[in-house]
Amino acid sequence: MAELFELLDETEHPDACTWNLQRVDASGRIHRHQLRLTWADYDLFAPGGSIPPARVAEAVANFMLSREEFQPLPNRLDAAVPRRRIPGADEAINAMIRP
Repeated sequence: MAELFELLDETEHPDACTWNLQRVDASGRIHRHQLRLTWADYDLFAPGGSIPPARVAEAVANFMLSREEFQPLPNRLDAAVPRRRIPGADEAINAMIRP
């Protein structure tokens, strides 16, 4: 069963947007994380601001939750980490944004 999650409390900063991410694992336990999407990473996925930042953040969170490499999921998440750890991560995230 896929984990359920929700992005809460979007906050804009000069260099990024952050969200509190709340997820429910397969055992029904609730976990909280912070997800950071820098404007540079946002521009990579949504050139010219064509997609809401929250949609990009959801795709990044889905990708990280679906990969064993990110388990256990750390408390602080950064949208740049998948590309550093997994070849082809940007393409996979882009496919989630634009199905």
